[in-house]
This record gives sequence, C-alpha cells and structure tokens, in this order.
Amino acid sequence: MKFRTILTVLVFGLLLGQGVAPAGPAPRAATTKSPAATQSAENVPQPSPEERKRQKVLELTRQSLELLKRKDYPKAEEVLMEALALNPDQPTNIYNMACLKARTNRPTEALAYLERAANAGFTDFLHIERDEDLASLREMPQYKALIAAKDQYQRKDAERAVATLRGELGDKYQFDLDPGAKLIFAANTDAQTLAAVKKWLGMQARSEWAQLFEHHPDQYVAVVLPSPEDYRKIIKRPGVEGIYVHGARMLIAKRLGQVMTHEFTHALHAGDLDPLGRSTRSGSWRGWRRCGRRGSSRGTSWCRRTITACGTCGRRRARGG
Repeated sequence: MKFRTILTVLVFGLLLGQGVAPAGPAPRAATTKSPAATQSAENVPQPSPEERKRQKVLELTRQSLELLKRKDYPKAEEVLMEALALNPDQPTNIYNMACLKARTNRPTEALAYLERAANAGFTDFLHIERDEDLASLREMPQYKALIAAKDQYQRKDAERAVATLRGELGDKYQFDLDPGAKLIFAANTDAQTLAAVKKWLGMQARSEWAQLFEHHPDQYVAVVLPSPEDYRKIIKRPGVEGIYVHGARMLIAKRLGQVMTHEFTHALHAGDLDPLGRSTRSGSWRGWRRCGRRGSSRGTSWCRRTITACGTCGRRRARGG
C-alpha cells in the first residue's frame, strides 16, 4: 500500500494561502474565562465548513493508514468509506481502498477502485506495478489494460494540474504542458521567456541523462516560477531560493538561472531513483540557499557532489563534480 504523505495537499494549500495544520484533540475547556480571553477567542476566525471537512478527511486518512499498517482491514475499510463519503475524489484513499479490497480477496472491487484511483490522479504506475498488495490482480485483463493506458491517465492528471495552477495563480502566468518531456509549466513570464526556459531545461535534461542518470522521470513534474509576491506567499522559510517536492512532483524557484537549474537536477535525480524503489537520502524537501558569494558556481557543484555522495547512487559518479 502507498502510505503517502499529503505533500500535494500541502503544496496546493500553500498556493491557496491556507496551509495545513494537523488535526489534534479538542482543547480542554477552561473552568473560568476572563473577559479579555473571551474577547480574544471571539476574534479568532473560525474555519469554514469546507476547511473543517478537509481537516476531517486528513484525520481519517491518518487513521486509515495506521489501521492498514496494523492489518486491521475491517476497521480500515470503515474509516476509508467515511473519508470517501466526505471527499469521493481523494486519490490516495481510493488507491488504498483498492489495495484493501485486493488483500481481502475481492479482486473485481479492487480493480474498480484502482481504475477510479487512476482517474482521480493516482498515476504513480511504478508504485502500482510493484505494490505487493495488488499481486493478486496482475494477470487479470482489466489490470493489464489499466497499465497499458498509463500515458493517457498521466496526461489527464497533468491537464488537471494545469487547470488547478491556472485557477490558483491567475491569467498573468504562462502555462504549458510538454508531454514528451513530462513537464508542466506555470511561469510569471512572457511567452518568449517561457519558450527559452523550456529549451534550456530540455538541454539540461539531455545532458544529465547522458552523463549522470539512467532513467527519465516516469511522472509529470511541475515547474512553477512565481512572481516575487506569490513566492513569498508560497515559501515561508527564510533564505530558501527554491525547492523541489518529490511527493508532489513540483519544483518552485524564486528566479530563473542557477536556482531553477539546481532544483531541476534534484527532480531528475529523484526521477532516476524512482524505478529502483529508492529516494534521495535528504528526503522530499530540498532547499537552495544563497552561498553568499557573487558569481559563485557553488549551487551547481554542491548539487553534483550531492548526487555523488547521496548514498543511493554509489554505482556511478557525477562527471565534473
């Protein structure tokens, strides 16, 4: 089963300016309240019904993952059904229900949920094909047909991502989809600059595939180049010039140039490790910080040294690093 973090929700929550706070136990009621405390509590904005529902789904997702880890399938199914009643299109919960159905000898239902998960955006086909929870489905024609349709499912999800980014970032951005390179672009630039960015990243990818990486990314990666104002809303951590979030397959760079190409190398590196069932030792969040020296190439060379010494790529060394 894919016990995913909620990175995609976190990233789009940040784009919405909402953030995601873990749901916790309700605070204990105080025995007495001062007038000032009462007035302060009244001034705290209350979450909207939609936000409360989202928090409830997150909490149910957490509960279901714990139950699945303990193999308490009856209770996990109950919790997943409750979560899907609140949000029928949450792809991870749909996928985990498919795994649960397969584990409990209900292959027809499992396949129906698996197809539904792919339609909803669960397009990590590398994971699907090696997930032991789905082993009982491998020889079924419907399963083979779903795997064969991988490109269509991934393209559909990429188009949905473009629509979401357009809705969050607005018409001042340029948006594009490159099915050949499996890249999504959302850039606060003009069309000519975006065309140059696409050309540059294409050249970088071909160079690094020739010199460093054996595998191309299996899923679409979103390259987001926000306006300075939007960047400050999205990235709260001081000093971070860019990040790559592998769980969301999203690169966010404060500006063009070294920061963008540095984070793109992390995206290519992570994509290279995916077929091996590995991940970069440093985890999903990679932040590029200023080195403090004008004209320094430290960003690129540090990235290449990381590739060499990350502990998961010992079979090869980065050239020139």
